[in-house]
Amino acid sequence: MGRHLSSRGLRVLAVSALTIGALATLATAAGPGGWDHLGDRGTPGSHSLDLVASALEVAPAAVYVGGEFTDAGGIANADRIATWNGSNWNALSSSTSQISNGRVSAIAVAGGKVYAGGTFTNAGGEPDADNLAVWDGTSWEPFCTTPGNTIGGNVKALQVIGGTLYAGGEFQNGAGLATADYLLACELASGAPSPATVELDGEFSGPVEALTATSDGTLYAGGRFADLENIAEADNVAYLPEGGTWQPMGSGADVCTCALDAYVRGLATNGTDVFVGTDETDVAGIAQADHVVKWDGSDWSAMGSNTAGSDGWFSTLTTIYAVTSDGSNVFATGLFQNANGDARADSVAWFDGTTWQPVGSDGAGGGPIGTGTGQALAVVDRQLYLAGSFTSAGGDPQAWHAASFGLSQIIAYPTPTVTPGPSAQPTPTVTPGPAPVPTPTVTPAPTPPDTTAPRTSLRKARINQAKRKATFRFGSGEAGSRFACKLDRQRFKPCTSPKTYKKLKRGKHVFRVKARDRAGNVDATPMVKRFRIRRSS
Repeated sequence: MGRHLSSRGLRVLAVSALTIGALATLATAAGPGGWDHLGDRGTPGSHSLDLVASALEVAPAAVYVGGEFTDAGGIANADRIATWNGSNWNALSSSTSQISNGRVSAIAVAGGKVYAGGTFTNAGGEPDADNLAVWDGTSWEPFCTTPGNTIGGNVKALQVIGGTLYAGGEFQNGAGLATADYLLACELASGAPSPATVELDGEFSGPVEALTATSDGTLYAGGRFADLENIAEADNVAYLPEGGTWQPMGSGADVCTCALDAYVRGLATNGTDVFVGTDETDVAGIAQADHVVKWDGSDWSAMGSNTAGSDGWFSTLTTIYAVTSDGSNVFATGLFQNANGDARADSVAWFDGTTWQPVGSDGAGGGPIGTGTGQALAVVDRQLYLAGSFTSAGGDPQAWHAASFGLSQIIAYPTPTVTPGPSAQPTPTVTPGPAPVPTPTVTPAPTPPDTTAPRTSLRKARINQAKRKATFRFGSGEAGSRFACKLDRQRFKPCTSPKTYKKLKRGKHVFRVKARDRAGNVDATPMVKRFRIRRSS
């Protein structure tokens, strides 16, 4: 069971793909296929980026771009991370403090600071600023480390919720914490690691490739992991509600009993809906639920289908690297070609709430991306931004590794209606009315009491035969619940998770636990675990 996290409020900042207010200036020209390059390298006709762009983040007046490139837009200090304001490139780093090697794979912006995750060492010349660093406005500094311990592996995703930055990736024992495998929580105010998101070492069994959060402060994680917190259905994607414990997202008929048994690399949200980009087909057994699917908080659903309605829109051999949303419009990029038999449906696509469609073309009837693929997406002010490893977009040879697409080309945005004000009227003569009648005091009806009992769940039982010891981890679907435990014929006593019993007698035992919520409702059906301490041979 994961630890209860501190209050995160409802302030949620998405990391790899956001929709936010307008940039200072937005380019309006487009290539023959509808896509446009982002500036040049200081020489007309040149491409602005020389190497891969792999991360996008939107903040007021700028799009942050991360990757392996150097001198973005011909700017000497714009290496591996830079900003685009709609018309010009700008350096974030200074001449004396840069990320001088590797790749920036994830960016987050919060509290006037910029956080970069990826595969790099010694950001800003700081020996502890490896794979995760913060730009404080003057220099790159280490972040979320402990003395002698950094994040010893690639950081693939960042997500800010309230006062906490979550970092997911391919590392183990992040910041020296045994329980911080593949996911690390960091306090923004202090820069220190915060309590782990799981209690025991090894409960995240594989990499975390994507993070996002819904409007209620729930954290979602996707990647390639199995049985998170010993929950059989919690494979590859799961969620952590505020103040709660990790939860599975449905189940399926596969051997894993999980809803999907493949990589998850893209996550995005709209309110409390979550859009998941995965290598999997037939998610949760739904024939049309291939590669990009929706989770509404309790159930999975397909997003569109092929023309026949019998299968998904994407081909079986599809890899989705990123997903973003703009209201009901959802965008996906990755490695796919001729989706649904459409020659233009390569590498990037758009879901309008009903069906999937291509996003532009190469200007000659083919897909918009030349050699390579997209790796990150962002939407700002009706403009779609794409970053990746391509060498043209929309038939524009200057669109290397980053490009934009004006969404008004494919989406019919409503035009605001302006109603003229009324003509000036003569001021009428006002005859005073009677004195106002006092407004009666209305006492609001009391809030109906909570009469629903919480549901107790037993997450894990570990029986150590050699030490005659048993440890149980449990939880409840209601935040703030308290628990009572009993062993064998003992009385129920208050307890917390994990609960350990030592020096147990050899033979059969029965453990029971029940939850009590803040309103005093008690689960009438305690969870029961029967076990045996074997006699020594």
